[in-house]
Amino acid sequence: MSKNKNKNKPAGKVKKSPAMVITGVIIIILGLVLTIVTIVGFIDLNNRKHVYYVPTTDLLSTISREDFVDLVHDYYSSNDNLTTDDKDRQECFALARYYQYALQFKVFSSSGDCIRASKYRSLMNKEIDKMGDLVSYKPSIDEELGIE
Repeated sequence: MSKNKNKNKPAGKVKKSPAMVITGVIIIILGLVLTIVTIVGFIDLNNRKHVYYVPTTDLLSTISREDFVDLVHDYYSSNDNLTTDDKDRQECFALARYYQYALQFKVFSSSGDCIRASKYRSLMNKEIDKMGDLVSYKPSIDEELGIE
């Protein structure tokens, strides 16, 4: 009869071992730490100013290799491309803009869009005055893109 009494009793709480309790507490703590670290990381990313600066010597090296595509990339990557007071950087950036405008001119003139081609030809001419000594690379760009 004692067997029937045990079967009819409602099941009580199962006694957990101390190791299971400790493991549960550790998992909860790790979850909270992970959440806090993630939140702090997102706050840091939002507050950080993204600064990318290509030294002028690197810009000039890129120009000397006549790697004008990389020069345009560096121009758009540099945060100071419109605000710099450094004359050499201004000339490097003018050459990068000239290459970009020359490329656009070539695309539009090849497709027969004379209005847009004329616009980019005008922008190219404005950059020539800003290139300083780097104007010597203009013929290389024109030759590379097949511009007369």
